Amino acid sequence: ENLPLTTFSIYLPLVARNFCGGPLYADNFNNAASGWPIDNNSNLQFEYLSDEYHIQVKASNYWGAATPGYTDSNYILATDVRNATGVYGTYGLMFGLSDDWTQFYVFEVDTATDYWIFRYNNGTRTYLTGNYTSYLNSGTASNRLKVERNGSVITAYANGYLLTSISDGTYTGSRRVGVFAASYSTP
Repeated sequence: ENLPLTTFSIYLPLVARNFCGGPLYADNFNNAASGWPIDNNSNLQFEYLSDEYHIQVKASNYWGAATPGYTDSNYILATDVRNATGVYGTYGLMFGLSDDWTQFYVFEVDTATDYWIFRYNNGTRTYLTGNYTSYLNSGTASNRLKVERNGSVITAYANGYLLTSISDGTYTGSRRVGVFAASYSTP
C-alpha cells in the first residue's frame, strides 16, 4: 500500500542528498538572477514570473528544458509543477543530464494523470516505465514531483506517493538536474 510521506515546507526546486542535512540547492524563484535561463524566441520562452519559473512551449511537437547548472550523483530532486494552460502536453523533472545535453532521463507527467520515465541518448528515447496513477492531479492543478537517485536506482513519487522504483545505471556520476515541458499538436 502506498502511504503519503510527511510534508515539509521547502523552497522549490530542491536537491538534497542522504535524506538529511538540508538542501544542497534550493530556489524559490523570487530572484531572476538565481541561475535559471531567461530567453524568448519563436519556439520557447523561459522566464521568472510571480515567484515561479515558466517554460512556455510556443511550437507544436516541441520541448524545452532548463537547468541552473547544479550537478550531483546521488540526490533527491523535488519541485511543484503545473500546466498553467491546461492544453495537452507533458512536463516534469530532468536528471542525469550530460554537459552537452545529449544524454538524460526525464520523469514526465501529463494533464490526464499518466507518468513515464524515459532515457534519452542523442535524440533516441528509451521507455523505462510508466502508467496511469490516481496520485497525480489532472488539468492545471499543481503536482509535487520527486525523483530519488541513488546509484543505479531511480525512485519516482507524485504528491508524496511512491509511483515506481527502477534500476538503470546507464547514466551515473555527477550530472545536471532540471525541469522541462513539451507540447504535442497544440503549443
